[in-house]
Amino acid sequence: MKGCCPHFRCLSAFVWGKSLLDAYLTAVRAASQRPESLRVFLTSPLGRHTIPYWDKGVFINWDPRDSSAVNSIVDVAVRQWSEKPEFASKLSTFILFMEVNGAVGRADPASTSFAGRKGRLWCTCITSWPDDDVSQRAASKMWCDEFVAKLSRFHVTTYLNNAMPESEAEMLEVFPQDTMNRLRALKAKIDPDNVFKMGAWQYEANK
Repeated sequence: MKGCCPHFRCLSAFVWGKSLLDAYLTAVRAASQRPESLRVFLTSPLGRHTIPYWDKGVFINWDPRDSSAVNSIVDVAVRQWSEKPEFASKLSTFILFMEVNGAVGRADPASTSFAGRKGRLWCTCITSWPDDDVSQRAASKMWCDEFVAKLSRFHVTTYLNNAMPESEAEMLEVFPQDTMNRLRALKAKIDPDNVFKMGAWQYEANK
């Protein structure tokens, strides 16, 4: 991502909020060192606001000579951040940009189940809400989905952990058909009784 990294590093610092991240990490470290601190942490605003949450992400690519593409991607992130739900806590709401290249990009996509070998950035939108509120869940999902949709012209693929596929067609954006066939053959051989039946293939749960 030659010539582009500074833009996204600055943007990542903006959307994370370094002071908030430092506070969170400090609380986690304290909780891990003293058992009594864990209870305090889990009942604090920092601890309570970690679940439930929604996330959505995608791998994107663009012509590195096209400065307008970089500006467009940054603009999408900044605008989306300004439109986050009113209830979204700044302690647990993030827009992340992570570089994807090097050895990850050189591996054969068919060599593992992970097919995201192309793309310059892994872009992810995450937010949570404090209560088990259906309306807040819907608003959180909409906000994350809109972020990915606005980057659609740069899409390459996505990653299962934050793809949240709602259909077989969307799952094929995670795994190419050949990979999907190979994984299903392994599933049939290793788990014929479908013991491990929960997960991303439960499309209705992602809606």
